[in-house]
Amino acid sequence: LERRDVIVAVGGGAVTDVAGFAAATFRRGLPWISCPTTLVGQVDAGIGGKTGIDVAAKNDVGAFHPSLVVLSDPTLLNTLSQREWAAGFTEALKSGLLAGDPLWGLIRKWPSTRGEDQALATLIRRSAALKNRVVAADPKEAGERAILNLGHTIGHGIEHAAAGRYLHGEAIAIGLVAALTLSVEHAGLDPAVTDEVTGVLSRQGLPTVAEDVSVEAVIGAMRSDKKRSAGRTKFVLLEAPGRAVWGVDLDDAVVAAAVAAACHN
Repeated sequence: LERRDVIVAVGGGAVTDVAGFAAATFRRGLPWISCPTTLVGQVDAGIGGKTGIDVAAKNDVGAFHPSLVVLSDPTLLNTLSQREWAAGFTEALKSGLLAGDPLWGLIRKWPSTRGEDQALATLIRRSAALKNRVVAADPKEAGERAILNLGHTIGHGIEHAAAGRYLHGEAIAIGLVAALTLSVEHAGLDPAVTDEVTGVLSRQGLPTVAEDVSVEAVIGAMRSDKKRSAGRTKFVLLEAPGRAVWGVDLDDAVVAAAVAAACHN
């Protein structure tokens, strides 16, 4: 490869993460194109320029290296298993909570199926637009971009502690419920939103609590979170759909109780 060559990443979030990281580092940076083929990739992972690999923790080695363009074809999703599709839907749900209406209005009424083709295209387009807007305003996560981690602080801890038993989106589904429960207590979120999200997740067959996952292991994994600041794990909470707050420092006992509630042992 020469420095004027272009890397093309065709695949799911893991493929675009690794290919983007390779593009960022090989010969001090090559241009690349992202072609996500999974729902999680088309609504989130394949967009925004965050690239990386897991070494000691989730995405702890990586670079900010935006692709030249993102090419998403919703018809590719027809080959996904239902489990993979549902796991990707979690990230679209997160986007709906962050964006508010009209995306939240679309998500909250989503059926137990994959939906109509036009509705799916709208879901992908609006989710991608939300992420593009946030990333454009804060490309290196110095501020507002942190809202994209809604549900990911505890979710990543569960994903790591479960050692592969949960797909990324399944772990984030559990983390979302935990984050919204904390939001009710510490950000004034209407409890009806948490109930509604739990219902949407359940309709897609997604977990809302982790089975047989050690609370201590989850908390230990959270201590390696790359977003920790001054030795503290910061949270993203939701005041209402379309209104998120970030950098929230919660008492250790509150966090431990939230993790315990998310893990059914």
